Amino acid sequence: MSIKRVEEILAAHADALVADGAAGPSLDATADQPSEAIALMEIAERTQHALQPIPPPPVFRAQLHNGLRMAARLHQAHSPSTIRRGEPAWGWLIGVAALGSAAGVIAIVLRTRAATHKTPAHLRN
Repeated sequence: MSIKRVEEILAAHADALVADGAAGPSLDATADQPSEAIALMEIAERTQHALQPIPPPPVFRAQLHNGLRMAARLHQAHSPSTIRRGEPAWGWLIGVAALGSAAGVIAIVLRTRAATHKTPAHLRN
């Protein structure tokens, strides 16, 4: 039997083990299977029975949850979008400064004009 056929048999057997948790029909039909494939399928079954999933303890899950939340907060704190939010709005500051300067200039001009109209009588002649 070719190597490609052995690979196909082993892949089908592995898929059956993963899906059902039991040996597929390829192991039962040993008459047309090469001896290497049969040995490998038996090893795969023993390995599958030995490797059972173990749920993590609640303490580990809580620590993992807290660690992931802390990592997410640190990532958000150092991301460029949040840095821009924390910076002052320079456009607003420059606009307010320009308005303040314009108001100051207008106040000086108005005061100067008002002062020229209220000159004493002895200076007018």
